[in-house]
Amino acid sequence: MRFWLAFLLLLTVWYPLQSHAQGPVRSASEAFSVKKLLKQNEAVVVLRERAGKLELLILGTAHERVVPLSVAVSDMRKSLEKLDGNIRSAVDAVPPPPFDIEAANQLAASLSLQTLREIPLHSTLIFVSQLDGLRDIPFHVLPINNDPISQSYDIAVVPSLDSLRASLQRRQSPLAAQIGTPTYSDKLGAAIANNEYLRFPYMTVFSEAAKEAFVKENLPKASLILLAPHGWYDEADPSRSFLAFVESERDDGRLHAYEARTLRLKPGLVFVGSCDLGRRLMLPDLLLKAGTSTVIASYWSPTLRGPSSWITAKVMEHLSKGKGAAFAVTEAQREMMALIRGGKKFADYSHPAYWAPFVAIGNWR
Repeated sequence: MRFWLAFLLLLTVWYPLQSHAQGPVRSASEAFSVKKLLKQNEAVVVLRERAGKLELLILGTAHERVVPLSVAVSDMRKSLEKLDGNIRSAVDAVPPPPFDIEAANQLAASLSLQTLREIPLHSTLIFVSQLDGLRDIPFHVLPINNDPISQSYDIAVVPSLDSLRASLQRRQSPLAAQIGTPTYSDKLGAAIANNEYLRFPYMTVFSEAAKEAFVKENLPKASLILLAPHGWYDEADPSRSFLAFVESERDDGRLHAYEARTLRLKPGLVFVGSCDLGRRLMLPDLLLKAGTSTVIASYWSPTLRGPSSWITAKVMEHLSKGKGAAFAVTEAQREMMALIRGGKKFADYSHPAYWAPFVAIGNWR
């Protein structure tokens, strides 16, 4: 009897501690399991809450550091909303409003991003946030030393550490070997059809001219997918966000986010080139759970009048050479910024709304 009383007492103390510890990194052993997956030039940066306070957990192959943050969650959300509003207002605005560098600096300071300078330049930073309303922070446009962080590091995002482990463990075919003529579904928009870099024999390109049933049938067959129709993000219920295709007798023509998880995709890459369906990481997370290894998506709508097609072409060019998704996306952004600063091209498109819509999500290699 005394044994069982002692056991119950121990359980009442141990269980709440274990419940409180649930989060992106629950124990030293879990942190160790994440670090084992990393290469020397990679670091995972986790934004988490512990005992009501925010902190950054930085995990590298040879180090582990916790950085306490003094800002409240509500204040960080306000900073993000201000920056997000500025970026969205610039999409297709003529002329665009000035970039709100004050809001960007404020958000970067609240995240103590200056502490990341201890990580060697040109490393890959993989960001994880499990705080509601803060999952799609545009880390790649936030400044370190007065420059966007993407000027110094390759940037990727993962919805969770479980997603990180799963996406890295899926074996992919090397994209460098997949160069040829793409397979088109019905009619494709001229901007994409004329893109000389979209030449992969195992690529399927889906436009708004494709029927939803056709898309659902053929998505699982491809290892490299470009989704290029219009889309709509549902603020009230993100799981009902959808890509718009052609309806048929069998469906309504809307491929909803909640349907994506049932697709059973091959390990590979999905490039969602339409609208802002990367928001809150809802659709990318479901595509990763459906089996793909990597998603490239946008936190805000790629502007129609800006150089988004140039960015897309550059990303695909780097992928075709066997580069990882984080490098492909970030290097395309760096190349465009170099043209902007050199005054040779895109001089009117220095706002991040134009050069930084896309982010690599999931397997960054």
